[in-house]
Amino acid sequence: MFVRQIYNHLYFFEIDLFTIFNPAHLSRKLRKAGFTVKQQDQNPHKIVIGKKLGEDRHIYTENFQYFLWLIQQNLFTENSIVELLKRIEFEIVNKEIPLNSKIEMRIFEYV
Repeated sequence: MFVRQIYNHLYFFEIDLFTIFNPAHLSRKLRKAGFTVKQQDQNPHKIVIGKKLGEDRHIYTENFQYFLWLIQQNLFTENSIVELLKRIEFEIVNKEIPLNSKIEMRIFEYV
């Protein structure tokens, strides 16, 4: 009964729920998967995730904040972000994605 009451309070915005997210955990998981995570231009908000995939192919992101937003605001897990990038890596390695391609990921919340 108590859990149901909490769900109702959350659903009807009668209580606020705060969480703390440390992006260092995402960085650690990305590094463990073989990606590099580097700060660009000494700007803490400009972080690039990358990985060299042989001589002629590589993957890198332009907007690390987007992935943080997916986790913080849209209930994505750190593992789902790592798996998403690994899937793109797989498609690049298997030449399903042509050279010099740009992939725009736009995930929206529809209410």
